[in-house]
Order: sequence, then structure tokens, then C-alpha cells
Amino acid sequence: MKAIACGVVGLVLLAGCTTPTPTPTPALATAHPGADLVCGIDRATIEMVTGYKVARSDGALTVQDGVGTGTCSVWTDNKHVGGELLVVRLYPISSADGIESRDLVDGRRGNPPALVYPRNVVDGAYWKGALDGDSTVFWGATVIVVSADRLVLGRTWSDDLLAMNQQVAATYGLVGSGGKS
Repeated sequence: MKAIACGVVGLVLLAGCTTPTPTPTPALATAHPGADLVCGIDRATIEMVTGYKVARSDGALTVQDGVGTGTCSVWTDNKHVGGELLVVRLYPISSADGIESRDLVDGRRGNPPALVYPRNVVDGAYWKGALDGDSTVFWGATVIVVSADRLVLGRTWSDDLLAMNQQVAATYGLVGSGGKS
């Protein structure tokens, strides 16, 4: 009986000594007021999700009459990465790229998405690679695509990329609620 009691106490002590796996801080759907924005996304969010410092960006995103267009790339100068971390693309849903995106999200062409976002949240989908991912959402009259070439292991990439899509929509004042139509 004494051996069983000692075994139970040992298990309780052992269980109390284990460190729980930390839950990563989720990326926010809107950038903090006054945040340093890169391609419409809070620099701190990009660095948290990719694990690398942002060195520069190039390209431009514009919005005219509520419709976004353009491409913006985010780069690191980390010699082990060798370049591009993230690309943000905006285009009208009625454009050839927009129609192709609709077909991809709906599974009518290309590789099926790893996750179709719940329609009550947003109209879009997520594709997963080994260390990268792509998130496409339809936001009003604009398609927002966020493609990351490097993502931190242990994070929920589909949520992180969706949050970046949402930051872009908020930053550029895109009209719509996630493109639910």
C-alpha cells in the first residue's frame, strides 16, 4: 500500500513539474494605432509570424473607389533566408486574377485549399506548404492574397495569415465584411 501511495505522489509531483507548451500569441486582425505598417501589416506581426526582422519592402498597394490593386513584397536581410518573406497582392474580384482566385478557393482549379474559412467569418481559403502558406480572401470588391515564404513552426498559420489579410483590409479601408456575398 505504501508503494502505491508513493507512486501516486510521484506522479502528482511529476505532473506538477512539467511545463505546459506555450500557446503562441495570435496575430491581431487590426494593427495597433500608430503601428509601423509594412505593406498594410503591422511590422511586429510580420516579424512574429515569420520569425525574421523586416529589412525593407517594395511595390505599392492602392485603393480607388473601394477596390484595391497592386503588389507589395516584404524582405529580410537575414543571410540564411536570402530575401522575400511575404507578398501582399490586391486585385478586383471581377479581374482575371479575381476570377481565377474564386475558382481556386472553390476547388474548381489547382490544388484544393488546406482550409476553406467558415463563410460566417470570411469568404476565402488557406493553402499550406512545408514552411509557407497562402491566404486568399474576398473583401468587398477586392481579393486580398497574403503569401508567406517563411512561417514560424508551432503557430496556427491559417489564423496568422487571415489576420494579416484583415489588417490589410483595415489599413486600406476596403469596404466589405470579408467579402461575404
